[in-house]
Amino acid sequence: MADFKKIKIGVLISSAFAALAALILLMGGTALLRVGSVGKDFDTVMNDRYPKIASLQIVSNNLQATARAQRDLLLLTDSDDIKKELDNIKARNADSAQRLEALKSQITSEEGKAALDLVVTVQAEYLPIADRYLSTVMKNQELGKTVLQSELISVQTKYIAALQDLVKLQEQLMQDSRKTADDGISSIRTTVLATGLLALLAAAFFAIALTRRV
Repeated sequence: MADFKKIKIGVLISSAFAALAALILLMGGTALLRVGSVGKDFDTVMNDRYPKIASLQIVSNNLQATARAQRDLLLLTDSDDIKKELDNIKARNADSAQRLEALKSQITSEEGKAALDLVVTVQAEYLPIADRYLSTVMKNQELGKTVLQSELISVQTKYIAALQDLVKLQEQLMQDSRKTADDGISSIRTTVLATGLLALLAAAFFAIALTRRV
């Protein structure tokens, strides 16, 4: 204690400022590093995970709308209505094909690639049957109905299931990225609180030391 009292007040004040400055730098540096990591996680969610899910949902919606249109062709008799449905089916198929092709380069996880490969495989099985159904139903609705019931519905169901599985996988990946970002925010909060507490303790220590020194 005697040696402590020999320390000059200026030295104590300088030490106090240095300690507090070090703690502030530690808090700021750690927070900045964490903020960068959290920002990357949120960027992954908004610019990678979510767009993939949105694109897959559109493909799924296209498929289901096409399924309804294919069934409507069994009932339609007006040539203009039939042409409209055929044009819509063609446009939706083209849009879906374009989106799935783009996803081949966007999905990078092994699990995601496997799920996408299954979707593409089922799509390749579905499209020829769908085309054959359309050409058949245009000539004979009864024969078309047979193709629909015996072949098209089953492969359509497989296609929808494969898309849903891929969507679920991408949704899980998005939830994982979101959780990582949330954990990063919690870590920043904990770091700031802990460093702030240390700064308060250091300030209290030097205040007491200075008071006793005087």
